[in-house]
Amino acid sequence: MQQNTFKDVKEISVKERVDIWQNLIEASGLQSATIVLFGGEPFLNLNYVNNLLTEATNRNLPIDYYSAVTNGVNLDANSIELLTKFPFSKYR
Repeated sequence: MQQNTFKDVKEISVKERVDIWQNLIEASGLQSATIVLFGGEPFLNLNYVNNLLTEATNRNLPIDYYSAVTNGVNLDANSIELLTKFPFSKYR
């Protein structure tokens, strides 16, 4: 979820990011994976995170759980709803 401060860099789409996850899981031969969201504040764009995790779920990626590095400042009822919708295990 790291945001790049360069103005000429294109944001990675949900599909592109999940493609990367899928390719890494397949190339490594892992039976399961853990995804850690970090960089800036991953919950600034809840729609993006929701779409990202929904896409990974719809593709049946073998993700055991998600973890997030957050300062918690932006956590509200919508954030909590998202965190309970997906298998989050750790918050840092």
